[in-house]
Amino acid sequence: MSSSVGIRNQGVDHRAISGASYASDRKRQLPRQREIRIWHPNFINTGKNIDTGKMSHRPLESSLLGYKSGSKYEMTSFFPLILAICVPVFAFFDVHARAETNSAAAKLVLKPELASRLTVEFRSAVTDRPLRDALDSIASAAKVNLWLDRRTDPTVLISSATQARTPFQAISSVAQAAGLRAIAIDNVVVIGREQWVETVLGELLSHSFNSPLKTVSWPPLTTPTVAVASIEPLTKGSLPHDLWPAVRWTEMQPEVGHVLIAAQFDLLPDRIGLGSYQKIAPRSRVFALYPQGSHMPAVRAAVTAEDKAAKFKEIDSRVLVNATPKAHVAAINRWLAAPPVAPVKLLDIDEVRFTLRLENAVAEQVFRQFAAAAGRTIVFSPQAAESCKKTVSLTANDETLRDLSQRVADAAKVKLTWTANQLDVMVE
Repeated sequence: MSSSVGIRNQGVDHRAISGASYASDRKRQLPRQREIRIWHPNFINTGKNIDTGKMSHRPLESSLLGYKSGSKYEMTSFFPLILAICVPVFAFFDVHARAETNSAAAKLVLKPELASRLTVEFRSAVTDRPLRDALDSIASAAKVNLWLDRRTDPTVLISSATQARTPFQAISSVAQAAGLRAIAIDNVVVIGREQWVETVLGELLSHSFNSPLKTVSWPPLTTPTVAVASIEPLTKGSLPHDLWPAVRWTEMQPEVGHVLIAAQFDLLPDRIGLGSYQKIAPRSRVFALYPQGSHMPAVRAAVTAEDKAAKFKEIDSRVLVNATPKAHVAAINRWLAAPPVAPVKLLDIDEVRFTLRLENAVAEQVFRQFAAAAGRTIVFSPQAAESCKKTVSLTANDETLRDLSQRVADAAKVKLTWTANQLDVMVE
């Protein structure tokens, strides 16, 4: 077997030949050569080309691409350096581009009409009522859409001592009495477990829906799949079986309703195929727009208290907030829990009428609710305290507050005296 080693250095060629001649061996060699390049991690580099027939050292000329040897470029340690610089830059612009896209698609955290309905002057007289009935009565009076977490007990009796002055305060106090959280998003009030409420809010804020508003309704004992079909008839997927109470939503976007229904099973509609669902996952951060106003200092404080890394950006008459869903929940609650826009006025107890159902309600609590609804203070005589511990049950439809309070007084065997600013409760 023959072998040949060639060393070329500054134009001088030294050869050591054994066996057959080098020249004839070279003629029989195919043009294709196996090459191994070794790169040295320095800025003044010498490229080494090692093949089966020769070893050569060649001076290299530097270029923007690396080093030029002969007629071709050979990349050196500049290439990893370029990568080290470019990759983080590209990554930064990619993240920045995605953030800009998300912020451009940011939506109002809730409709202005819903915010107005939830913060007007309102008087609540809810005492010892099942959770769903109490919430439905407030939502119906305030004309707001409502959605209750299916993993809650809708029949649990609620006794809320909070004297609510706005619809949201009333809904929130009922939810808290049941160990739940209330939140307003888009054009609906959602009540449920805290983590579930945060997940639903994060998902709705992550999408911008532009379909026409519609009224959505279904009768009692409707299954979730049929409920979805009443909103989006083209949907071909199916949800787990369940039987739901009647629902009526006004001015609702179909996609929002679809998300709310699927979220009851911790699922999310597949917007591509409209025929399947995927597991819903909590969002880490979401964008939302808040209107400017006197509530914004409280909103900012609530957001930063929950999320120190939250970002705020003023855009015309709005504020873009990038924060965790938990921070948005805190901000919305702080905003809507504020006192009513209009001051509380004394209620004409002989003109304004109520529809009310009481089941084993403590008379004292009922009187306190009546007084709060009328905008009066209440005073119990020492002798009446024991009588007011009695429980009462009654159903009233379209009755004045004076007539309602008198029916409770008759059941508890006490005497009521209404004045311009006060309700006195005494024994007969």
